[in-house]
Amino acid sequence: MSAGLQEELLCRLVLMPLFPFSLRARVAKSVRAIAAVGLTAVFFAAWHALGESSFAGAYFGVRLVVPGCLMSVIWLVRPAAIVVGHSTAHLLIPALFAAPAV
Repeated sequence: MSAGLQEELLCRLVLMPLFPFSLRARVAKSVRAIAAVGLTAVFFAAWHALGESSFAGAYFGVRLVVPGCLMSVIWLVRPAAIVVGHSTAHLLIPALFAAPAV
């Protein structure tokens, strides 16, 4: 569960505010929010792709859209829900997709 917490803290609590803050004097507020979500999503998907032995575009795309963009938007509304959801996913996904015992 700590992986979900650590990823959310780094991506959503540090990076999401950092991106719009760095653009504050040059770009409109709505564009800064969209850029923050997009850049955080790219970072999140790239971070997960680093641990894989080979690059898979489909996995990168899914991670970019679902945990990247969608969870960033939800974070803006209800941060605790994302931390709980991400931590739960780290527990459920291995359990649901584990190879059957022989």
